[in-house]
Amino acid sequence: KTKGASEFYTHVSSALLVLLSALSCIALPAIALFYDLIAETEFAASFSLIPLSLLYALMSVMSTQFGSVFMAVGKTRSQATTTIAALIVATVASYNLARPFGLNGIMAGLVIGTATMMVSRFLLAQQHLPFTLHPKGLWVLAVLFFLLLMALYAYPFGDTILFHTGCLLVACMLALPFALRSIREISDVPEG
Repeated sequence: KTKGASEFYTHVSSALLVLLSALSCIALPAIALFYDLIAETEFAASFSLIPLSLLYALMSVMSTQFGSVFMAVGKTRSQATTTIAALIVATVASYNLARPFGLNGIMAGLVIGTATMMVSRFLLAQQHLPFTLHPKGLWVLAVLFFLLLMALYAYPFGDTILFHTGCLLVACMLALPFALRSIREISDVPEG
């Protein structure tokens, strides 16, 4: 029974990671299009927070996914411990990064804290349910996200609606197949 549960959890977690990564690739230029509309306002500067916010959201969902193992096996103390550790790391990192980087530093601290929680939950959860991650295409999506990020930062907002629309179309053409495959994989997984 544990083998079936491990395979199930490996399959669902891997597909979920690819799905979230693909959606992040699509969201980045879609959000940039919105920022084209507010380019002349003081809110436009907040775009620098978007990539870190997408990373934070992805890692937060994966932390919850890995943490669900603790709930299933009745080890909620591990859930609380990893949350408290992440809180401490995020607080220290945000405090130390706030002065040199401002709001971006605080957001980076939150990402570091959430990464701590995600990795610690991943490692601790494996003690209760051995599973691995086999995210097919994750490296392609990571490179796509990085290239989109560089392209979006290369051109200031305002007169770039066509460029950002092109970035969105490219992101959809490249990332959407990964997202759709992941959705099919998640929905087709037999219960463990």
